[in-house]
Amino acid sequence: MAFGLSLSGLGASLALDIPPRRPPTPPRLTELAIAKTKSLYMVIDIPKNLAVLKARGIAIRTFPLQTIKWIGDPLSQPLSLQLKGKEPMVSPLSITPPPTSDKATVPDGEEEPPISPAKALTVSDMPFRYELAFQDHLNVIIQPDHLPSFWGNAWQQMGGWKDRVAAHMSTWKAAFGQPSISYLVLSMEPAEAQAFYWAVVPPMPWLVVPGTPGTTP
Repeated sequence: MAFGLSLSGLGASLALDIPPRRPPTPPRLTELAIAKTKSLYMVIDIPKNLAVLKARGIAIRTFPLQTIKWIGDPLSQPLSLQLKGKEPMVSPLSITPPPTSDKATVPDGEEEPPISPAKALTVSDMPFRYELAFQDHLNVIIQPDHLPSFWGNAWQQMGGWKDRVAAHMSTWKAAFGQPSISYLVLSMEPAEAQAFYWAVVPPMPWLVVPGTPGTTP
């Protein structure tokens, strides 16, 4: 009898030592910490198929998402991230300085050719397929879901195939004891993807709000 009581007492003590499981942090509380800063930030709302550019909690621009796919382990709770870089990296400012003239080289009697001002890049100059890297083990691939022309569709499928192979290979690192990288693939209309590239500038904060666990968007 004493032995049975001691076992029951041991079980009770072990039960008391197990810490209670914390519920996931609500997305609004995670966003509140980001919204208190003065910087612009991006919210990827997977349940609503939206990417929202915000400042202090106020939506400035929304980007509809056509499809959302995970390569690797999907997120199970809201995650705050910081954008580290873009590939390819295109500066919205002019990357080519205006040509300089040397009056000594202009022959006598000839006029100096006019200097054309440097043209700053615009939204239409931005890529519509690119990769965004974060400090944590997550990368985001932006690409159009479809393109109107035949060659556009062929190029999209070739680029998408290469991105998927690279993403799957990076997720295999976990089998060798190395940190794996999950990929979130977001499809947008080409014009929306170009505007999205223009809007996201490192080191912008991000908030990714996942869907219900056990479901795929």
